[in-house]
Amino acid sequence: MLNSKAKKVLVLDFGSGFVKGFCLLRNQNRVIIQNAAEQPIKFFTVFDTAKEKKETALYPKNFYLEIIEKAAGKVLAELGPAAITGASVMIGLPANCLKVRVAKISYQRDKAKKKITSREAKAIYRQVFQEAKSQVLLELKQTGQALPQEIKVLRARILEIKISGYQVSDITGFLGQDFDFRVLTIFLNTAIWPDFQKIIHNLGIKNYQIYHTVEGLMKIQAYLQKEQAVFVAVGARFTQFFGFKKGFLEAANEFEAGGMELTAALQERLKISEAQAEELKLGFATNSLSPKVTERVKQIFQPTVERWIKYFQEKIEAAHLVNVPILFIGGGCLLTELKSRQGGALDNNGIGKAIFRAVSLDVAQLPLDNPRQIKLSSHYIEPILLGLVDY
Repeated sequence: MLNSKAKKVLVLDFGSGFVKGFCLLRNQNRVIIQNAAEQPIKFFTVFDTAKEKKETALYPKNFYLEIIEKAAGKVLAELGPAAITGASVMIGLPANCLKVRVAKISYQRDKAKKKITSREAKAIYRQVFQEAKSQVLLELKQTGQALPQEIKVLRARILEIKISGYQVSDITGFLGQDFDFRVLTIFLNTAIWPDFQKIIHNLGIKNYQIYHTVEGLMKIQAYLQKEQAVFVAVGARFTQFFGFKKGFLEAANEFEAGGMELTAALQERLKISEAQAEELKLGFATNSLSPKVTERVKQIFQPTVERWIKYFQEKIEAAHLVNVPILFIGGGCLLTELKSRQGGALDNNGIGKAIFRAVSLDVAQLPLDNPRQIKLSSHYIEPILLGLVDY
């Protein structure tokens, strides 16, 4: 039975290929799904020939934003007119707009034999957060992802503190000289964010909070019992991964490669439209194609998947997560379909084998009540994780 303190929540998640939304109620320790909807962002339904696609460069950016806004409007319409009223609204954004990084900061203190006062602790924390931000800005500048003036930090939090190798929850009151911090920074790309800000405003949403998928994963680590895992979210344009060790977030990053590349491979090889390629890709993912067609699609996908694994391998090795189990979430479940059909290793150091032994995180594994038996595909995992931030 629900009590009077049940909290109504609307989650609206803008991906690079879909807009997804769902309504839930938080009641004590229960998270109850009320409704869910998703809409693809179908640029190809407007322009579908090669010639027309080349001509889209002549169209203003507002044209594309209108398509995204239209998809979001359909999601809200399907959720119902009461979806926004009285709800706490949680917004998710694409990986090129909302990013996360984990920085490792070392700090040396001069007065090692003197206890840290509350005042000194605050000063140290400020310095650590500033150094974490500086690391993020430097990385993004060096990799050409964003300029320093295009970054706005939303939140930063300390994930782990060690004093001379010993883990503590707070430095106040401790002695010591050598400190190690791991800091999570969540930030917006301000070159892109105003476009989504305008869309959200046009949808009639005035009060909202922006969250990242990884914040939900951090909340339910104990529930999932996945203290050692790399969660991989493959979207239409971007792949994100979040590596955990001993229950702590160790690394978070992304690279530009995703489902759109599989669609493009089908278009190029089979000389079909993007809409037809999307339909064929979905048929492959849902195992609804004939054996002959499935084999043909698999062959077409193979080079793209191998390139994806190469990118992923580089990121995983850089983050020291090579031997950590892999779980796909959201759109990445398509790759688990691939792995079940490819078999064998794709390289010599085990990364390929690890990828193709990976499993998908299923919606049924999340701490949800679904009394209405609403059908929730793997696409909903990421927005559901947003809704679990306060779990």
